[in-house]
Amino acid sequence: MTDRNKRYFNFNSSRQPAAGAIHYPFIKILPTPIVPDSVAIIDAHGTATGTVADMQVENDGNVYSVQEINHTPGFEFVIKFISVPFFKFMRVTGAYDGAVTHTVIIQLYDFVNAVYQTKRAMLHFPNYNLAAGANITDRYETIIENSDNYISGGEVWMRIFHPQAGQPAHDIHIDYASLF
Repeated sequence: MTDRNKRYFNFNSSRQPAAGAIHYPFIKILPTPIVPDSVAIIDAHGTATGTVADMQVENDGNVYSVQEINHTPGFEFVIKFISVPFFKFMRVTGAYDGAVTHTVIIQLYDFVNAVYQTKRAMLHFPNYNLAAGANITDRYETIIENSDNYISGGEVWMRIFHPQAGQPAHDIHIDYASLF
């Protein structure tokens, strides 16, 4: 590390490093991610290609894809996580190749109130690349202040939902889903 970088990382820090030590006050490390255990299309709303394993490694070229159907909702699927003690953060990377006017929402199930709570909306993103290792998608991240209501018996349900009528030429590709 250059002297310039050392000064940058130590700038405006009230805690000075020990002699010879390097202090990085702005770097935070996330805990090990919790990846999905299963995925299911709800009531045949959508046509899936892929498996849950396609959503467990980010930017590996594998995706879980769901084609919209000519029905309302256009698609609906639930990604389940197990053995979750708590979490503070959720992440989904994916590409929605559909109409700009259509809405795709990411929700978590609130087991206490028996309702899905919307956490993010996905945007139309048609220009993606499925090459292995490529950053193919948009990243949707949300901080969860208190995860207690979203966990039941260690299980968390994340729903990705297209509430409008679907068009079979449209689809969604999920590269990665996780909780931290």
